[in-house]
Amino acid sequence: MPAMRAQFLFKVRLAFVLSAPLLLLAPVCMAAISINMKVPTFIQVEGGTVNFLLPFSDFTTGAESETAVVLYTVIANSVNRSQGVLKAKINSTDTDLNVQAKFNSFTNQGGNAALVQSQPGFVILTTTDISLADKVRLSGSGRIVQGDVGIAFKAKALTELAAQTRIKTVQLTFTDA
Repeated sequence: MPAMRAQFLFKVRLAFVLSAPLLLLAPVCMAAISINMKVPTFIQVEGGTVNFLLPFSDFTTGAESETAVVLYTVIANSVNRSQGVLKAKINSTDTDLNVQAKFNSFTNQGGNAALVQSQPGFVILTTTDISLADKVRLSGSGRIVQGDVGIAFKAKALTELAAQTRIKTVQLTFTDA
């Protein structure tokens, strides 16, 4: 058994000694190439609900409809703006009722920034964009927003309401710059 160990060690040393000069004498040729990589700006907002109902249980002045919370998924990789990143507006307004929205929640799904409410409580939607959410940096560059956003909607009677169904379109806009 001891003779095998000595022979094994000798072979290892011999292989090392013989291969070392070969490595030094081998010609080396290197080429450098430039690789350009481009990551495109990505921004996406998707909602799980297309249509929803805001039913009233009362028709008197000051009555409020039920509240509906709609979840949206936001993914963006280059959000430089910090204020007013998520805005909403409605296609038309009425004199006898208004539609209101509120930033309800944000669940981070891996980004290094989060969304927080721009202003507390419900805001009345008009035909002009109104800010619902701002961005805050969590870590790193703070430019990647990836998560689920809950927006609450309700309607409020400004006068007594007659029985009818109205259809409104709310537009949410997520802006990264």
